[in-house]
Amino acid sequence: MDKYIVTCLFFGFVSPVFGQDKSVNDLYLDFSVERTEGSPLTALSIGEKILSHSEKLPAGNKDNFNYHMGKLYEVNHEDEKSILFYEKVVAAVPDYYVPHLALGNLYLKLARPLIPKINASKGNKAKYDNYLYQYQKILLKVIPHFEKAQACDPNDQTLKTLKYLYQSLKTPEKYTTLNTRLETLSVNCITLLTD
Repeated sequence: MDKYIVTCLFFGFVSPVFGQDKSVNDLYLDFSVERTEGSPLTALSIGEKILSHSEKLPAGNKDNFNYHMGKLYEVNHEDEKSILFYEKVVAAVPDYYVPHLALGNLYLKLARPLIPKINASKGNKAKYDNYLYQYQKILLKVIPHFEKAQACDPNDQTLKTLKYLYQSLKTPEKYTTLNTRLETLSVNCITLLTD
């Protein structure tokens, strides 16, 4: 009798846990189907439900989930949220170059509004220096992401942008050593995440 009670209590406590895991996995499947065959907004809504339980996703699913949440937020013009998710992917899978390219572009997008501010503040040294500092700080974030993307998937536009960035930061010598860095960065490139 005591064994029967203990067994019932055990399954009574364990089954809700398994039920929660299953629901997160079910949500992930719904998320995957919706983002490939349905509506990006619906996929985003499902993804936001997964967020509070994303630690229960297997590692491969978690990286894929973070990448696709970043992409969905990017499509939805929520750049700051997109950056957060892409950064998670880059930290977990540094050789996956696709989020590097996305991050480089998103950071450049953040830097663009500073250009007119820099130009307009040339008469005020303190403002000018502040805007220039902010601009250069963002550009320094762009470079490693674009270098990884260029190493894994060479592209003329990315190369031109890198050259522009080195010149903007007054470090043209970085362009002359770029091929060496690209060769190192091209090892172990990942082009596709799998679940």
